[in-house]
Amino acid sequence: MSLFRVFFTLCPFSTHIPSRRTTALSLSSDLHIVMKHAFDLVNSTFLVTFVRYTILTWMKVLIVNTSESTGGAAVAAHRLMDALCANGVEATMLVRNRSTSDPRVYAPNSRWWLKWCFLWERLVIFFHLRFSRKGLFAVDIANAGTDITSRPEFKAADVIHLHWVNQGWLSLKGLQRILQSGKRVVWTMHDLWPVSSICHYAEDCVGFHDECGHCPLLPQPACNDLSHQVWQRKAKVYRQGHITFVTCSRWLGEQAQMARLSQGHKVVSIPNAIDTKVFRPRNRREARQKLGLPTNPELKIVLFVAQQITNVRKGGPYLIEAFQKLLAAHPHYRSNTALLILGGAAEQYTSAFDVPVFPVGYTEDVDQIVQIYNAADLFVIPSVSDNLPNTIMEALSCGVPCVGFAAGGIPEMIDHHTNGYVARAQDTQDLAEGLHWVLQADAAVLQRAALEKVHRCYSQQSVAQQYLAIYQGKELEALEGLGTLDALEDLEPLEKLAPLEKPTSNMTFTIATVCFNAADTLERTLQSVREQDYPHVEHLIVDGASKDATLNLLHLWEKQSEESETLHKLVVVSEPDKGLYDAMNKALRLASGDYVLFLNAGDCFHTSTTLSDIARSVAEANYPPQQLPAVLYGDTDLVDNEGQFLRHRRLSPPEKLTWRSFQQGMLVCHQAFFVRADFGREINYDLSYRFSADYDWCIRIMQRAEAESLPLHNTHLIVADYLAEGMTTRNHRASLKERFRIMTHHFGHTKTIAQHAWFVARALLKR
Repeated sequence: MSLFRVFFTLCPFSTHIPSRRTTALSLSSDLHIVMKHAFDLVNSTFLVTFVRYTILTWMKVLIVNTSESTGGAAVAAHRLMDALCANGVEATMLVRNRSTSDPRVYAPNSRWWLKWCFLWERLVIFFHLRFSRKGLFAVDIANAGTDITSRPEFKAADVIHLHWVNQGWLSLKGLQRILQSGKRVVWTMHDLWPVSSICHYAEDCVGFHDECGHCPLLPQPACNDLSHQVWQRKAKVYRQGHITFVTCSRWLGEQAQMARLSQGHKVVSIPNAIDTKVFRPRNRREARQKLGLPTNPELKIVLFVAQQITNVRKGGPYLIEAFQKLLAAHPHYRSNTALLILGGAAEQYTSAFDVPVFPVGYTEDVDQIVQIYNAADLFVIPSVSDNLPNTIMEALSCGVPCVGFAAGGIPEMIDHHTNGYVARAQDTQDLAEGLHWVLQADAAVLQRAALEKVHRCYSQQSVAQQYLAIYQGKELEALEGLGTLDALEDLEPLEKLAPLEKPTSNMTFTIATVCFNAADTLERTLQSVREQDYPHVEHLIVDGASKDATLNLLHLWEKQSEESETLHKLVVVSEPDKGLYDAMNKALRLASGDYVLFLNAGDCFHTSTTLSDIARSVAEANYPPQQLPAVLYGDTDLVDNEGQFLRHRRLSPPEKLTWRSFQQGMLVCHQAFFVRADFGREINYDLSYRFSADYDWCIRIMQRAEAESLPLHNTHLIVADYLAEGMTTRNHRASLKERFRIMTHHFGHTKTIAQHAWFVARALLKR
């Protein structure tokens, strides 16, 4: 029994402890009552927090999927693992086909057995199809597979979370053993197969409502055909335990609830998650340039994505017909529109459209995929049958509006006339009108709506919390009256939540950019600050009398700023200085905002809503006016000289930040550290440090905040995309020496030596 189960077994304050457990604990009824009342006096919020922490600390979830990275289910499963880990759950993944070196992902070593299981299942299906290849991969019968119950990952897990487990990975016999193990089983449905017989998509067939049979996918359907036989085997297996079926869309959930196989089991709907640190808006021109596409800003690019473009479910012929109708009604699109196609066999469509077509083959390179989304003005998905496509989620997360048919879960993702257009199912005329509507709409408004939808519905935290409600359900439901999570069926559907409101705060920000000869990288930063939708922004440029084209660039931007109607203010100061930190001190003296953030040339805000989101975060915390946080902090991502995502920062900000946290290193990047301007004017950078004065400055700011009992506010946001090759990086050795001096000054010689010994040991252990 796992420790989190033991916890609830022994907890004396649980009002649902069976009498036999009470007896085993030798608790008298009087003692039980006394203890219950004592715990009633404890703050319920603290108690719930303690309970949840205890559960999460010991919970282990094993995610099972056929592939690690190939296919939509694999992508969704891997993203869920990331989301759970980010929320304190020890999640691992067991797959048949491993494709990375991720230490959290496991796979069997017996490759020959896995290949035999795959081949044997296909051979049996091939026989029942009367040796026809048509539909060979449209059905699965799970007659062969691997027994995972003997693996150490399975034995250690508290929850077994199944995803797409077909094509010889898990057999029905293997599923039976999983259910008989007594572990909690959650099964995320990426299609209908878990509650049907042999099919993944039933189309118009409703045989799965009963016991299947007369299957239209078989050449000789009959009452007792292969579909009926497999259905009976599944029904026998499912009686061996309880399954919580999770559908990625409400549409699939409704289908699953009508299936006879789901009777006696729970069916809930939770969308897939997406990592918004990876799938995010980027510079469109740069994306097109990197992909070798035309960079003409007047050219509108429509994106079509499918793992296999020729798959009839993906609706390629409907898209061809819709484009014909679009061009007939609006001929000007012939000269200013192009089609970008990502997926297998994309080259087959190059001559099917009367506009330029740019085919891109199938790829699993995430960075390239993100570039492709960002190169597009519009994403179209003409699928005639789909669950909750990851592609729509990815497009929306990159700020790209979407157009698709009202099929499957697509209408749940695309908000009609808000972040895209939902056309009537298989109506190519309406699909053409949808393409036209989006191409003519305000791109900035649609982008904002797309990002809001992802933030509200598909963020890792949102999805992880819903799964945690399932994992913890029975245990938490036993704690009545303590404000625990509601039953999942009672949660408000995500799509019905009120849209994010723009902040009403009058908080002002000074974004200080210190530069010298930065003409090559400065414009990216200028553009990023200009694109912020928050009105109260001062962008202060402190230039060290640059000798290149920096000043010409700044004069141009000054003129544009004066002519614009935005409330943003651009202030430029150019004069010689004594170095980087002298210029930063100058910026602190000149800043007029409530908070100051240093954003170096080449660094950018993570999204166009970053400052709005930060202001909203502070407003929602409802601090007293006299106790506004001394520091607002968040996270950063690292990018290259082209602004392309490299990796997440190795160090990450703690939930509760203090100046002592920096004993572990600079846990908060300088570019994600907002300081109250009054603090900044009083506490300057120490010019005796050449490379690490920012480390020392941040510590002293936080020490001052502690002395005045002022909070340090965690925004829980990725604030900036940080240019990896900065001055400190180029002078790494000297910077480390300075940091050692700083740590010795603030934390003492002994603690600093001990901390560095731990740094060395940790590095050796990771090898």
